[in-house]
Amino acid sequence: MEQRWYHPVLVVVLLSIAFAAACISFLPTIGDEGDGKTLQVKTGDTIKISLGETPSIPYRWKVNVTDGLEITKEDYASANPVGELMGMVGGGGYRTWEVRATRPGTQVFKAEFTDISFDPEWRGANAPVNEQAVTRWYTLTIVVD
Repeated sequence: MEQRWYHPVLVVVLLSIAFAAACISFLPTIGDEGDGKTLQVKTGDTIKISLGETPSIPYRWKVNVTDGLEITKEDYASANPVGELMGMVGGGGYRTWEVRATRPGTQVFKAEFTDISFDPEWRGANAPVNEQAVTRWYTLTIVVD
């Protein structure tokens, strides 16, 4: 009887695909369109909020959330990963936060797009004060059942 080598390989490939699919997160994602809007979720639900950012300029999102929300993950992804690998600089991407609703009530995710070159956390305690550092605000109201 002839040995068929491709059966075990096929099984391994199919199991790998199933495992990878189980690991992918399919969370609802809200972007710029969520600014000024209200979203309804249940306690324990997690959403993603993704906003544009360019790390090569000194502007970053600074986020505050009310007590009934918890930021469980923050990440940055380039909009052009191939260009980044080729050494291209200056490209933008997206800052993404995974936010979990931990308490019922009206909660708020608030972000400021600010010039961090004037931020004492980034530059040190003696950084000059710049009243014009915040250039954009983003507010998403989240009603948690």
